[in-house]
Amino acid sequence: MSINTIEIERAVARLFCGEEEEDEKATAFLVSNDKVVTATHSIANYFDENLTIRLQFLNIMNVPIERTAVPIGNRDELGPISILQLNESIDSVNLCFVDFDPKKDHQFSTYGYPLVKWSTSNWCDGHISRKVEPDMTNFFEWDLVLDIGNSRIDDFSGLSGAPLFVENRLAGVVITQSLAGKKAISLSAISISKIRAILEGKGLEIKEDIHIQNNVNQVLLNNEEKIFIKQPLTFYEEDIKDLILFFAEECEDIKSSLDNFDLDGPEIEIKNVINNLSDEYFKHIRDKHLSYFSKIKNFLADPRNRKFLKMYTSTTDELQFKITSKRSDFNKFEEILIYLVDYILLRNIDKLRSDRNLIWVFIHFMYWNCDIGDKYDKAT
Repeated sequence: MSINTIEIERAVARLFCGEEEEDEKATAFLVSNDKVVTATHSIANYFDENLTIRLQFLNIMNVPIERTAVPIGNRDELGPISILQLNESIDSVNLCFVDFDPKKDHQFSTYGYPLVKWSTSNWCDGHISRKVEPDMTNFFEWDLVLDIGNSRIDDFSGLSGAPLFVENRLAGVVITQSLAGKKAISLSAISISKIRAILEGKGLEIKEDIHIQNNVNQVLLNNEEKIFIKQPLTFYEEDIKDLILFFAEECEDIKSSLDNFDLDGPEIEIKNVINNLSDEYFKHIRDKHLSYFSKIKNFLADPRNRKFLKMYTSTTDELQFKITSKRSDFNKFEEILIYLVDYILLRNIDKLRSDRNLIWVFIHFMYWNCDIGDKYDKAT
């Protein structure tokens, strides 16, 4: 059974501890229909000031699903993570921890609600730069340091309590961030080995790790099925969103000419073979979106739109690197194009709902313009 990252996103919620704007905000995720996991420090005001813990699930329905929750156990029993009991169960996907030992240089992904992306959520990925082993001195609750690379997010406040996937297993929880000045330089997380007693003490099952074969990435949900999921290909989508919104306003006034736009020549046919893009899908690009391509080229070539050209090239440069690194996770190239469209739309559904066709147009233009995907080299 195949799913995509949407299934994980359904299990993740925004957490508020209190009713005021300045009160604590964090991330939590479902581990059963009526229980979530979060970072304990995020709910300190529940104990200190008797504030209400509220949860909002934004990815299950077209309106937020709201619940209140209370910690299971008293404060003295809680460790770095807490299991919260919901006031009412939710019929949705539940995540399940896996008995897996993260190591230095393992790849990770996490998903949640840093405050700068509080309305839209955010995927973050990278590698583990340090693992504090049991025989090492450790002054902190966490034991994993996560390298966030060249993330454009400077402050990950709000991500505490997010699920941590290591080599595609749910193997920990994000706890905090490390700052240099006002910029985040790494995330800190706690692995399954340090929270096993907490989870099992509250009746949560930890699944046995299953060997992954044939490059199929695997994430266990909290049921008896094995659910397979591709490694998330994450990127900064704000630039392309802003570009699409501005282009939508200007589109009717931009000149268009198809004189030099040949989508049926031998070079594009070879490019499609190199990238494993199906003929049927390419016919759809040609029939539906060719008329937009000259407008996009003219728009990006206009000196008045230098800012948007830079936003476009920054996005395509990032995508090309990440598509190259994740190419083996996909079969047909159209699977990548569809994934990119879904990724942009789901994070900007309110703003791009009426212009969502232009997401397809711009992603297809990137491919046609050889900004993403392998290029045909005439010299070879």
